[in-house]
Amino acid sequence: MSYTRQPGRAVPEGVVHRQAQVRPPDFGQLIRDFRPHKRPRLMAGVVLWLFGLSCMFLLPAPHSVGPEAIQRFEAKIQEADNMGPQRAKAHQQWLEAQMAVGDAKHWFWWFNSEQRAVVKERKREEVVFAKKAQKLNQQREKTLHQAKAELGLWSEVGIDEGRSLFWGAFERGKVFGRQQTLWDGIMSLFAMQDRNLVGAIIQLVCSAVINFSIGAFLSIFVFLFSLPGLLMSYQAGIFSGGAFFFVALLAAASVVVSFVIALWGAGAGAVYTAATLAGPVRLGSSRFHRQHPMHLHRE
Repeated sequence: MSYTRQPGRAVPEGVVHRQAQVRPPDFGQLIRDFRPHKRPRLMAGVVLWLFGLSCMFLLPAPHSVGPEAIQRFEAKIQEADNMGPQRAKAHQQWLEAQMAVGDAKHWFWWFNSEQRAVVKERKREEVVFAKKAQKLNQQREKTLHQAKAELGLWSEVGIDEGRSLFWGAFERGKVFGRQQTLWDGIMSLFAMQDRNLVGAIIQLVCSAVINFSIGAFLSIFVFLFSLPGLLMSYQAGIFSGGAFFFVALLAAASVVVSFVIALWGAGAGAVYTAATLAGPVRLGSSRFHRQHPMHLHRE
């Protein structure tokens, strides 16, 4: 193998040839060569991605609510609030019935026929109060659904509730990422005997990127499973609910994809920076050991 002499070292000719071929990318030429009509799928994906981000952050609600609908909404909300004292009383009676059943269950009550009869009677009363409380809860939920239906699923209230539903799921995904990264960091502390600090930092960064990416994608599924409840609460029709479901899925996927791309970019930058800073340290250490070799002499 032939070598080419460079200042301070000898480098193989193949390496010099490959180094000479490396050129920085010409982004201007890439932009000039870009032809949207030649990549229709890519352009469709970009358009859908931008539309999803716009739905999540920029676009207003397509349906405006009139003053009459607001009055009907407030009337239904007031009707639901008026059920509060009655519901509280029913739940209190249900709780007292449950406590009465618990008080009737003494030691070995099952072997006492009289005590079994008392427990059975109190359980019957508990079932009656439970049905009464559940009926009032169902009436209140029905009234709230009717109130939301007055505004509409595509109103500002419905859109904001859908966005809040997504951000709640997204926050739970980030909590998952933080917890998993914490556990990975704790476990890596027990395996640092044979590794340097830079390698441990790079591994922790990679672990955080992967965990947060998994949590972000899981948040989409959590959001989708909670969407049917939102659609039913507004009493949306098949076509309206289906369109809302598709737009919500597109908006959630766009946000998650943007977050993951930014996350992987930041992780790659952190790993590159750590590896770059570790290079001069290792180079200086190897030069020091070559200039100051250590010899062991037997006495």
